[in-house]
Amino acid sequence: MPQTHDKTHSKKKDPKIAAIASFFIPGLGQIYNGEIRKGIGFIIIAILFVSLWLFLIEERHMTGPIVVASGACVLFWIGSMYDAYKTAKDLSSMIQQEMPGQRDRSMDLLK
Repeated sequence: MPQTHDKTHSKKKDPKIAAIASFFIPGLGQIYNGEIRKGIGFIIIAILFVSLWLFLIEERHMTGPIVVASGACVLFWIGSMYDAYKTAKDLSSMIQQEMPGQRDRSMDLLK
């Protein structure tokens, strides 16, 4: 879902930094991109996944659910990094496309 430009989206974002931030904490890359609510939501989901996984690890006889929970954690983690990378890339390209138009308008004001 496209978001409107505000002060958090006024600077170009580095997709690599966004992905690395989400590598360490899922949702941190989204916060770096200016998507605060989405980032907090990702952090909460990650905490829930890890809590479920730790609970299932204690119940050692539940091998199937442990494998499923582990897979879900890894997929969510990878998805968080991909989302942060792609969003930063999209934001940067949007800002770059808007910049030439803004320069032209400022030149018109000088005439």
